[in-house]
Amino acid sequence: LSPEQNLAILHGACLLYEMTGQTQYLELANWVIEELDKPGSCGYIEDALANKEIQDFRARRWEGLHCIQGICELGFITGESKYIDAFKHIWWAMLKGDRHNTGGFTSSEECKGNPYDQGAIETCCTVAWMALTIDMLRLTGDSLIADELELSLFNGILGAQHPSGRWWTYNTPMDGERRASAHDIVFQARPGSPELNCCSVNAPRGIGMLSEWSVMMTNDGVALNYYGSSSFEIKLPSGNIVAIKQDTEYPKNGKIKINIETKVPEKFVLSLRIPSWSKDSSLSINGEKTDNIESGSYLRLNRIWKNDDIIELNLDMSTHYWVGEKELEGKSSIYHGPIVLTYDRYYNKIDPDNIPIIDANNLSLEMVTWKGWLQPFMLFKARAKDGQYLYLCDFASAGVSGTPYRSWLKVEGVSPVSFSRENPKRICRI
Repeated sequence: LSPEQNLAILHGACLLYEMTGQTQYLELANWVIEELDKPGSCGYIEDALANKEIQDFRARRWEGLHCIQGICELGFITGESKYIDAFKHIWWAMLKGDRHNTGGFTSSEECKGNPYDQGAIETCCTVAWMALTIDMLRLTGDSLIADELELSLFNGILGAQHPSGRWWTYNTPMDGERRASAHDIVFQARPGSPELNCCSVNAPRGIGMLSEWSVMMTNDGVALNYYGSSSFEIKLPSGNIVAIKQDTEYPKNGKIKINIETKVPEKFVLSLRIPSWSKDSSLSINGEKTDNIESGSYLRLNRIWKNDDIIELNLDMSTHYWVGEKELEGKSSIYHGPIVLTYDRYYNKIDPDNIPIIDANNLSLEMVTWKGWLQPFMLFKARAKDGQYLYLCDFASAGVSGTPYRSWLKVEGVSPVSFSRENPKRICRI
């Protein structure tokens, strides 16, 4: 095994120390730290503190993310800035260079510093990226980090599971076809368990980790990061249990009704994530409008919450784009809120090599229903520049019939936007 794989025990050692308080685990963690910067080893901390881009790191394979999680956890344990600063730099460098349009992570199982790279996007890599991103959210409390988790969940993770629930992919490409992991990495098959492999057993974590970031405690209350039909119960420091229930069709549309249930009125801050892509959001509490809603931040609602308080949040689901560069120059990804809209041959009469150009200045998306065999989660009808109709589904529904799909499409009227920490998804609007 490579050092990236061997030294992944760092994370487990830190967690065991936090759970038990036994110093032997902290000693093991410190030993791994000493090993990291030795010649021929990973060098994560040294390379990060040198402000290197991710493609210039000595170690770039995805398995190293577990070791990097250990660096973050050691920062929580010790408070030492070198661990915290190194972890933050690594996360931002990975986001810039290797988080794809779908929220999938890495190309051909390692960081390339190129989100347009056409290498395989392994499901295990995306799951590890989400775990790392949860740690970044814990560390910073930055709502933009939660946006990243939503992007990965709704596209890269849900797109990796067949709707039958029977199988997960090894590779969930931006453009291509979906295949069962048991076919792509058949070398992992064993007698009696031919469908078990690293991706099929690891992938459900991508959904299960929702319990770690959907609702989080803050210093003065509760942060709601996940939007979707749901019900959460949170025990406040006072011992009072508050329920947060959502009645919504999100992400089909941006209307979210939140009901607060509590036996005892209590004052705390409820922080609602306002996604960076939601340009014009609105909110009311019990019918009273709230102002000063800022995209890419938490809206902090500090009040005495009572039983049956109603919050009505409307997010702006208007179309936005990520304009491709390098290998994908001349193509763009089209987003409906957090959802990547995708061409699938199953829903279209047009072949993938003949997809017509879309004019962003005249694009109108009409949500429609599908009467065929496989029902997509959402489907939009759009008229291309030449007058032909295209049907675009959500990325998670694309390719489930085995047909080819494309999430990068030819779009006119848009220009590339450089990566920034304020706009990490490179959002372009008309």
